[in-house]
Amino acid sequence: MRRPSKDSSNKLTADSQRLVTFAQAIVQAASRIEERAWEHNLDTQLQKLLKSGHQDTIDTTLGSLFKEDLNAYDVLMDCVEAVSESIVVTHEEDGVAARYDALLVAVPILSWPRARRSVRLRRRLEASRSLSSAHRSRALDGDVCSKMGA
Repeated sequence: MRRPSKDSSNKLTADSQRLVTFAQAIVQAASRIEERAWEHNLDTQLQKLLKSGHQDTIDTTLGSLFKEDLNAYDVLMDCVEAVSESIVVTHEEDGVAARYDALLVAVPILSWPRARRSVRLRRRLEASRSLSSAHRSRALDGDVCSKMGA
């Protein structure tokens, strides 16, 4: 008789399991120093995974934690956001290495199209006003011509 195949979809990879362990350790940390140490480990692991293009591992881990441990999910999500919005850049010039912390800044772009739309709307309004005044003057000219017997 054939054995049923094992469902490996519930099993996490070693990297995913490491992320879960670090996130749960941060939740259970008894002191701020311990929490910072675990955060450093989690940040290092996340940077390694993002640098090597293993975003799917992070997504799978987040999905698993969302179902099982919401506190660890929140911790992992906060760390993923923090790691993905900043980077350390090292630039070497004349044998001297300079280290720069860079932060990704998101600026809303929606204000520009709205401004353009409002400018277009104003132009249309002005055009319709000038057209309506031209129509009024023509109507008045027609009234004057008809009253004069033309």
